[in-house]
Amino acid sequence: MSRIVGIDPGIRNLGLASIDPAVLGGQPNLTLHVEVNGPMDALALVVDFLGSPTIPTVLAVEGWGDYGPRKGAFAMLKLIGGICGLGIARGYPVLEFAPREKERVGPKLSRPAGMTDHEWDALCIAHLAMEKICPTTKSSSSPRSRKSLSLTSNVRGSKGTSLRSSRSGRSGSGSRKRIR
Repeated sequence: MSRIVGIDPGIRNLGLASIDPAVLGGQPNLTLHVEVNGPMDALALVVDFLGSPTIPTVLAVEGWGDYGPRKGAFAMLKLIGGICGLGIARGYPVLEFAPREKERVGPKLSRPAGMTDHEWDALCIAHLAMEKICPTTKSSSSPRSRKSLSLTSNVRGSKGTSLRSSRSGRSGSGSRKRIR
């Protein structure tokens, strides 16, 4: 069984969580909050956290939400792309989740005392991945609850489509829009 590494990417604060689905129903082995100085510093810390490329791993990363123009958006997108590229280069499955999806698993977990928001977000992202890849740990088997989960390689299809959220802002309820 592969370990699952949840990543809450940030150019100032980075959250990391590692869980092993075979141990105590996926209790966290390690959570970490690190202050970083930009995307390259954050990416270097992710590489250090992952350790040996021979350890079977699934990367689960919180993607970019539809927040509109923001300061630091380009740096965040560089970091998310770098994490996805790192996973693909190492042969790891990479799952990208919309920021609002972590709200789905948060109420099912108990947040340990003293855990930072970034560690908590990374842990929720890791649990989303565990629900996706480990059928025995899925809390909900309805197709609607898994609708917006996607492998990173499928985020942009070969026909030029892109996943967008709906006007209500809820992830997973969006429609596919044609990119021209």
